[in-house]
Amino acid sequence: MLFSSLAFAASSLAFVVQGIPATGPSDLDVLHEYTSRDGVSNITIYGRSTQPDTSPLEAVTDLNQKRSCDGTVVCDNHHTADRAACGHLIDDLRGDKAVLGQSPRAICGTYGGEVCCVSWHKVVSGATRDSLVYAAQKAYDACWGDTGISAKVHSTLIGQTCTDQCMSNRATHC
Repeated sequence: MLFSSLAFAASSLAFVVQGIPATGPSDLDVLHEYTSRDGVSNITIYGRSTQPDTSPLEAVTDLNQKRSCDGTVVCDNHHTADRAACGHLIDDLRGDKAVLGQSPRAICGTYGGEVCCVSWHKVVSGATRDSLVYAAQKAYDACWGDTGISAKVHSTLIGQTCTDQCMSNRATHC
């Protein structure tokens, strides 16, 4: 009886652990970690450290191209991130003038054990961490849900690059 109870408990624990969302993608490395403005929470920047991203830069220089980069929001219920954690991440990115190099593809914040990530699809040019706030705030404002936020902002301008940006509980995709 004791053995069957232990086996049930172990299988239940394996199921629970399996359901926890993984924020660290297998194809991206941790490039940098730092403490958020609250002095307690952690922010992690993911990208490629061993093989640089060789995707061509698609800098938007024409004013009409910039105007077409309108940032249409699509809300989703998959991979939802905690709303409060996303609010904290936006606050930490706002005004942060640290330059995003070509490799980073995601920034995740862990606040009180809850994770929120902002990720983007293309290599960006001329961007700072603050450049991620516009689309992140649009997603945060547009996608209200009881379970959290999962959103994709199509065609948003990050620095000089028009790309898609996501907000979810993981560092890749939405």
